[in-house]
Amino acid sequence: MRSRVRPLFAAAFAAVTLAACAASASAQATYQITQSLGAGVTPGQTLVAGTDNCDDCVGTVALPFAYTFYGQTFTAANVSSNGVLQFSSGSNDYGQFQICLPLSQFNNAILAHWTDLETHGGGEGIFTSTTGEPGSRVFNIEWRASYGFEPPGSLNFEIRLYEGQQRFDIVYGNVGGNGTSAPGGGIHRPNVGAQKGTGADYVAFSSECGVAAGGLRNGLQLAFTGTDTVGRYLAGSVTDTDGNPLSGVTVSLSGTSSAQTTTDSTGRYSFVNLTTGGSYTVTASQLGSNFYPGARVFGSGSFVPFTGSQLVNFVRTPAPQAGDLLISEVRFRGPQYLTDEYVELYNNTNSAIVVNTTDGTSGWLLQAADASTVTQGLASYILPRGTVIPARAHLLLAGTGYTSMFLYAPGDDFLSDDVPDDDGVAIFSTANAANLNTSTRLDAVGFNNPTTPVGALYREGAGLAPVGAYSADHAFVRKLNSGVPQDTGDNASDFVLVSTSNLAAPTGALPVSGAPAPENLYSPVTRNSQIKGTYIDPGCVGTGTDPASACARVRVTTPVAGGAAGTLSIRRRWTNRTSTPVTALRFRVVDLTTLGSRQPGEADLRALSSSNVSVTTTTGTSVPLKALVLEQTPPSQPNGGGVNSSLRVGSITLGTPLAPGASVDVEFRLGVQTDGTYRIYINVEAATATPPPPPATGSPSAPKTGGGFLQEYPKTLPSSVKQ
Repeated sequence: MRSRVRPLFAAAFAAVTLAACAASASAQATYQITQSLGAGVTPGQTLVAGTDNCDDCVGTVALPFAYTFYGQTFTAANVSSNGVLQFSSGSNDYGQFQICLPLSQFNNAILAHWTDLETHGGGEGIFTSTTGEPGSRVFNIEWRASYGFEPPGSLNFEIRLYEGQQRFDIVYGNVGGNGTSAPGGGIHRPNVGAQKGTGADYVAFSSECGVAAGGLRNGLQLAFTGTDTVGRYLAGSVTDTDGNPLSGVTVSLSGTSSAQTTTDSTGRYSFVNLTTGGSYTVTASQLGSNFYPGARVFGSGSFVPFTGSQLVNFVRTPAPQAGDLLISEVRFRGPQYLTDEYVELYNNTNSAIVVNTTDGTSGWLLQAADASTVTQGLASYILPRGTVIPARAHLLLAGTGYTSMFLYAPGDDFLSDDVPDDDGVAIFSTANAANLNTSTRLDAVGFNNPTTPVGALYREGAGLAPVGAYSADHAFVRKLNSGVPQDTGDNASDFVLVSTSNLAAPTGALPVSGAPAPENLYSPVTRNSQIKGTYIDPGCVGTGTDPASACARVRVTTPVAGGAAGTLSIRRRWTNRTSTPVTALRFRVVDLTTLGSRQPGEADLRALSSSNVSVTTTTGTSVPLKALVLEQTPPSQPNGGGVNSSLRVGSITLGTPLAPGASVDVEFRLGVQTDGTYRIYINVEAATATPPPPPATGSPSAPKTGGGFLQEYPKTLPSSVKQ
């Protein structure tokens, strides 16, 4: 495997049995690629020996029928955990050698998702199945894998080989990153394509040398069809940021050959019969529109030679507006190091964001406010052009000492240097230092620091209350009481300081009991409108005192750890109303009467883990409640959870997903420290194998607005209750 920084050493090739092949079966010249969305993976049934619980491993599979690839017929193949099928080689290379097609380490290979992957998680591995009748069978080779430290099974894709046809497909069920991958520099960018021999011919869809604009997407199907007539070509699609095709866009070719065409009704274009070794530039244009990439260059003047066919996709990128991309959670030091810090960015729109610029700069700049000798006013991070942040998803930029929260959510990429305590950061739609102003600023979060004042460009309003060298496990979290991040233009009003220790900051600032809980591209996203909650027992929608009942609420006064005055249990049934399986489900506490947020007369509640138990409805039906686990991996929350804490349904995983239309019954267990009137708002967060198609009104990830989805406010919590 490799770290996020490419190593300089080379690893040995795997010693495996090479695939058998026969003489040339046809004079197949190349493959044409057809792109479509909405596909699903056919689950494999048989594990390829040695491909589970491994890193950089290769296994051999016998093909159920003879298969022809680039004119040669094969009866076996080798499959690598790193997303490659090889007919004539057995390399376990993960990118430490050549990285751009042609690739001499592979011989007759299909690259479905070539990058450094692992299959260490439960249910992960490479699996095969055969569908169809003899003569028209399809052999499916399915990968269930992940990047190191990312959730198990966050990647799911397959290669389909067709009997009697010069065709294979690559289908993506889950590409991670909440539905897109290849988001930009420094973040995983897989190679996708097919190669004859060790590079005699190839077709490249996506690589480190030219990422397909928009990245890979859940539900993407690439159909590779053999042809004897097309020869080398440049082709692709033009879409909006959500992958919808755009017709009538002008695409121009210049260089060794010149031509111009417009995209058809499916957004496609092509230039065929091009000269091997030629020099070509391809661009897309439309009046009043901006596209990523601005151009792709092959041959002379480029590090990508034109020796094989290339797919070039273009994405039309609207100009970003202030508030489209928000800084949603931040801290400038942590319990381990002063660089145990992070900045969480949130796509505050119902469409994917594809980073692009109109001034020719390299991307969007996240800039620290200070001009000290620590950062000297340099960029903390540049989101490169082409970076994709899906609708309502997060991108996490971590400090170099980010350790305390790493197991909860690894950073998608890393800040270049420390952001000083009580400083400010702002995100701009340019990387040109001369253009950093309020017209290019998308968002800013900074402190009201009397010692070293933060400029108005790096904060909104007066700024946050300073915390100094606060080493507690803490964060400033943007309020989510409406279901989406609050953005009034005033940092002090929009953010709340949460801490697991409840200790005052050195400056005297008092936190609310809660937890830092940063989210990255692989984290579940808010799905309040799609995962619906209802009462478990319509015959008891009030509050009871019997823990064995299925009442909507149960109040017990027996003291527990985190509940000196007992517990309050809230029971709900949650139904998956998406069209695809939910592979992870958790609930985020976005508001709670607890230490630091309660007023006189209000209760002090703490979120606790619950257990698997069975309860009985008023009609005598037994109902199993699944455990909710307070996520502490870390941070440790010895006082119980509070604002921004998350609780996960442990029974819902990649191997045991919640099917469309299916329900799960859970119990929110709250420790009661003090009785009184209480409130609790909870958002539903879920990951799905393949997101459903967007509704006409916006993204499937768009959360319900007007309040957290589970709302208990205001209600009185007496010391004892009679139903």
